Amino acid sequence: MAEYNTQKERLDYLVHAFIEDSEQYKNLKVPDDNRSKREVLRSLMNIRMPYRMKEEVLKVQDDYLTERNQENGIVRLSDLSSIKEEGSNHPYGEQIYLWQGDITRLAADAIVNAANSQMLGCFVPMHTCIDNHTLCVNIIRRDIRTLLELAISLPKPSIHASPGEKLRYYRELKQLNQEEISRILGHESIWYIVNLEKGFNPIFYEDAVKLAPVLDIDPDDLLTEYTRFCKPGYGERIKRIRYEYHMSQGEFADLVETKRANVGIWECEYKNIHPEYGRFLHLKMLAEQKGLDFNKLIQDEEYCVDDYKRFIRGDIPKKIRNIRAACGCFMGDFGRLMGFDNAASAISQWEAGNTKPSRKYFYKLRELAVSVGIDMDKLNEDPDFYKDEYAEFIETDCGDKIRYIRLQYGVFMEQFAEMIGTSGNTISEWEAGNCVPMRYWFPEIKKAAANKGIDLNALNGHPEIYKDPFTELIQKQDSEEWVRRIRKQCGLTVDAFARYIGVSRSTVNSWETHQNCRKPSRESFNRIVEMAKMRGVDIYDPWRTETLADPAASEREK
Repeated sequence: MAEYNTQKERLDYLVHAFIEDSEQYKNLKVPDDNRSKREVLRSLMNIRMPYRMKEEVLKVQDDYLTERNQENGIVRLSDLSSIKEEGSNHPYGEQIYLWQGDITRLAADAIVNAANSQMLGCFVPMHTCIDNHTLCVNIIRRDIRTLLELAISLPKPSIHASPGEKLRYYRELKQLNQEEISRILGHESIWYIVNLEKGFNPIFYEDAVKLAPVLDIDPDDLLTEYTRFCKPGYGERIKRIRYEYHMSQGEFADLVETKRANVGIWECEYKNIHPEYGRFLHLKMLAEQKGLDFNKLIQDEEYCVDDYKRFIRGDIPKKIRNIRAACGCFMGDFGRLMGFDNAASAISQWEAGNTKPSRKYFYKLRELAVSVGIDMDKLNEDPDFYKDEYAEFIETDCGDKIRYIRLQYGVFMEQFAEMIGTSGNTISEWEAGNCVPMRYWFPEIKKAAANKGIDLNALNGHPEIYKDPFTELIQKQDSEEWVRRIRKQCGLTVDAFARYIGVSRSTVNSWETHQNCRKPSRESFNRIVEMAKMRGVDIYDPWRTETLADPAASEREK
């Protein structure tokens, strides 16, 4: 704070401070001579209401008025004579003193003085009445106003009071005038505050947060449901309502009966332009028609984030894979359910994390997820929540696992189908890898496995358990090279090999040449494997696998 060491400096400072504080006399021209400046200061002090002043102004005022009192002379009790000393015979003559003059000069603990109805003294500039005490008027008014408020509290506004009425109450409680509040909000005219207090204009959040620390209140105390909705983030609230209707901005604008540009401006919160009150009521009605909790929409930022935004926040591939698994589909089938032309490619891009579904396709994803019992909130919270035994079972080599379980029973597909409750053709499709069983069939498959002591969790991730050698080596590939290799590794001629297996020479020749597309049966395959084990030949020998892929090597072996 600047130092004002002389009365002239203090007087100049106070004159300019009181002029700046006054809305009515902001442009008052200040005279040059000290006498006129004192009259200007006295007049400004006379008319000022008892609202809060800056601490710096009060400090300089105290120094200035103290010095003025010193100049005028302090009157102490010892300087006066009692009425008894003046010759009075009054019984209390020793305690009564008569004196006429400026009461602000008296060195007394308290002064009892006449007062007007407001108890705030005279407001007429330069008036010489008994209530006009320039040298202490602002201090007296301030202190009296505080005492009055302690004695008679301002009536607190009811719970139904308007924000404007609350603003006026808190403003008066803090002894602030409309001019001061206007300056706090960045306005020169008091009419901005008048319109707020009268309820002609709403108090928006931007003004409420500026007023709150000054009035010692919560900004929400000055807000209504409408202005709370228009707090920062109102664009996301409007988007949430629009997304519930699966509409573009243009379509939503027609629904709200406004222009598309207005919806765009609201949603991006351009220049803080809010929907007017009538549009707000329409938006609220639309939100409630879709079952949205309107209070939660205003208070909870996370509630403004719709399912789509939560879905794409992270782990998109895992979520989509789990939905697809729950539907029991391969990528192609799932893509066709989603309505894609190039079905498998689109789904594979999503599951690889290369792209993400648009809002349009998300709605279809959500529909499919809900149809198979998936709670989207749980899925978004924990993408692994739905990766249960079923999802893990069908994720890889589902057909091979089902075949393994069936073969433990030693039955054909039709017989296994009867156990599960489906058809042999369905089992064939599953084992061939053309599709996977729906979740509906999984409990029966699990039950069939358990009856043979098979733990499905032990199968997952362990192909060495469930991979069927006959299927892998005979059915899924050209078996002629494999048969020839095993025979030669065992050191047997075609005749000897045929005798051991229990087939004719021509049958072995047809296997090795793939004549008429003939392959060993499972029974013959088992005998070949048994023979290979007896002679120490590994049917999965990597060297032979690599050689089988080399036609030139095959020719040399012949």
